[in-house]
Amino acid sequence: MKAVLWTIGVEHKQSQTVQDMAEQVISHAGPGCIILAHDGRLDRSRTLDALPLIIEAYQHMGYRFVTLAELMQHQREPECIMMESVL
Repeated sequence: MKAVLWTIGVEHKQSQTVQDMAEQVISHAGPGCIILAHDGRLDRSRTLDALPLIIEAYQHMGYRFVTLAELMQHQREPECIMMESVL
């Protein structure tokens, strides 16, 4: 087993708005970055609202989203992925 952590999380204490959340994640764009987007019992509506902004910005920068397994296979030239936690 490998332990895998994230580069940036969508939810952040300092992010007051959905736009703030998206901009925080977008500012951390880079090859191989891992974005943590929680799901589950709490209200995640702001996360859901931020995801289209994040996805569009990353795609506009030329990134594509892959599974963790695919990212691990291409460690030399990794791409961004979207991970969801499971509660």
